[in-house]
Amino acid sequence: MRSVFIFILSFFSMSVAVSQDNPFGVYQWQYRILVIYTADNSTDEFLGQVQEFTQNKDAFEERDLVVFQIHNDVLVAMTKQPEMATINALSVKTALGIAKDDKFQVVLIGKDGGIKLRESQMVSSQKLFTLIDGMPMRRSEKKTPN
Repeated sequence: MRSVFIFILSFFSMSVAVSQDNPFGVYQWQYRILVIYTADNSTDEFLGQVQEFTQNKDAFEERDLVVFQIHNDVLVAMTKQPEMATINALSVKTALGIAKDDKFQVVLIGKDGGIKLRESQMVSSQKLFTLIDGMPMRRSEKKTPN
């Protein structure tokens, strides 16, 4: 019995440690985070990705998606969010494992704070929505009216 208690206590301690390293912790359990990283914001890939996502704002809002872009070590919100926390672009890059030589990445972070998708090429809105809509938390949200 004592070992079960110690296991549970250590599990919660790990959860706290992980969440302290999460630069998007303020959004955890409320929003999904989508980060678009680019080394060059004039590429067709980046511009196409922004256009793809901009065309689906209502669907993003319906899925509680908050979108950020990182370029030149500056983090910019691309969608409205409740409280714009002070989030450092370098801490986001570190937390997401974005390397100095990476050119382009799209990263989806679930409401639980886990990385659900990482792509180094454009992601279609449909692919993103299919992934999110298949998540247990999203299926539960669809059953429960706001």
